[in-house]
Amino acid sequence: MKNDPIDIETFLALSEDEKCSEETLKRIDTQVLDQLLTEYVLSDEVATAIYDEIILRSPNYFENDEFIAKQKKLRYPNLHKAIGIYKAVSVVICLSSIITARYLIVIKMPVIGIITIALSILYAVLALATSEAIKLFIDIAYDISEIKKSTIEFHRDKA
Repeated sequence: MKNDPIDIETFLALSEDEKCSEETLKRIDTQVLDQLLTEYVLSDEVATAIYDEIILRSPNYFENDEFIAKQKKLRYPNLHKAIGIYKAVSVVICLSSIITARYLIVIKMPVIGIITIALSILYAVLALATSEAIKLFIDIAYDISEIKKSTIEFHRDKA
C-alpha cells in the first residue's frame, strides 16, 4: 500500500508537506504530475516540488513545444473564452453593419449607411484589439512565471 500509485484525487487530499515529499511524488506517474501542474491550482511550493520531480525524471520535458502550447492554453481558461467572445462579437457587428448599411442605402439614406459602416468597423477593430490585448496579458503572465521558475532553478543550483 505504501508503494501503490497515487491518483489525482488522493494527491489533492494530502497535506501540503505530504504533497511536497519525494516519497509521495515518486509514486505518481509523470503524466499525472504534468496534469497536476497544468490543470490544477497549486501552491508555489507544491508546484516547484512537482516541477523538480518531472525535471529529475526527464530533463528536457518542459522544452517540448507541445507542452508549452498546452500550458499557455490551459492557464486562464475563462480569458480564452472571453477572447473567443470578443472575436465573435466583432464578426457579428461587421455582418450586421453591412446588412443595415445596405438597407439604409436602399431606402435613400446613404450618408447614415456609410456612417453606420464606419462606426461598426471601428467597434469591430476595438473588439479585436481587446481580444489581442487579453492574449498579450496571458502571454506576459506565462513569461513571468517562466522567469520565476528559471530564477528559482538558478538560485537552487548556486546553493
